[in-house]
Amino acid sequence: ASQSYNKKVTKEVGNKRINFSEDGRFLWGADRLGFVKVDLERKTIVDDSRRWEIEQRTFVVYEDRQERVWVGNKDGLFEYRNHQLIPPEINHRALRLRIEDIGQLSDGTLVIGTKGEGIVLIKEQSVQTIGAIQGLSSNMIENIFVDEQDQIWVGTLVGLNRIKLEVDQSFYIEQITTAHGLPSNEINKVRQLGNQLLIATSRGLAYLSFQEKDTLSRAPILSGLLVNNDTQRIAQNLVLDHTQNNLEFRFFTLDYAQDGQIQYRYRLKPVHREWVYTTNQGLANMTLAPNAYSFEVQSENKDGVWSESTQLHFGSTKFGEKMRPS
Repeated sequence: ASQSYNKKVTKEVGNKRINFSEDGRFLWGADRLGFVKVDLERKTIVDDSRRWEIEQRTFVVYEDRQERVWVGNKDGLFEYRNHQLIPPEINHRALRLRIEDIGQLSDGTLVIGTKGEGIVLIKEQSVQTIGAIQGLSSNMIENIFVDEQDQIWVGTLVGLNRIKLEVDQSFYIEQITTAHGLPSNEINKVRQLGNQLLIATSRGLAYLSFQEKDTLSRAPILSGLLVNNDTQRIAQNLVLDHTQNNLEFRFFTLDYAQDGQIQYRYRLKPVHREWVYTTNQGLANMTLAPNAYSFEVQSENKDGVWSESTQLHFGSTKFGEKMRPS
């Protein structure tokens, strides 16, 4: 084909999103005026939605393994058949929202990225939604990618998500953000190259190697103890008298990957029955009655793994007593 003809095809394909057919012979392009199908061998446009008066703003066209063609536009999900947009047989509110992207798992399950309801999984007559309430970073999906291991990568404006599905329909979600080294949390596109993931962000390209979750999480360092606003030497089984009843604990964890944005949890037995969560590096104004106490604190790494506890055992006596904590 001539250079001028190639420009014509490029102009008409559109610039929102392009996808290849399952056999690789055709390309589907979507833009604000509709969508087209291009024969890659002949370099010709073999179908154009505008010929059939379909001129809606289109975000994605996807041809699945069964050679069905799915169209996502501002009005929801449709199947393109006989030059018509046909709503799916399944009636679900998420499928009537703006559809940003479409993919497919190896078992035929369609993966739909919506604006407002997160991810929708469709297999035959079964529908499953995965959104922010289940752990996704946002319900406003920008793009999706299904890798060779059937993991679903979900791009949003606030980070990348990895969804790993189990055979019992349960799933695990991992969020990946600038804390893990991404140049930006605005994810434009995700693709796989060998054993690496290529992530296009608004501030550049990132590479992510396929690897297991980091199970190493460093325990916090207990860096200070103030008693009645005075510095107290930290020692196990410390005994305080009844007037030394206002305490402040200070702690930190060395984890440069999180740039100081570390989640901690602590509890002071017997005061707290459950963990208390914080991003602060200290716990102040603990006014305590005479008793035996155990303070423990943990920190969370970038992959959500909690560390072992850093502990301090101490006690406080009543006036005139010489009790030591057990």
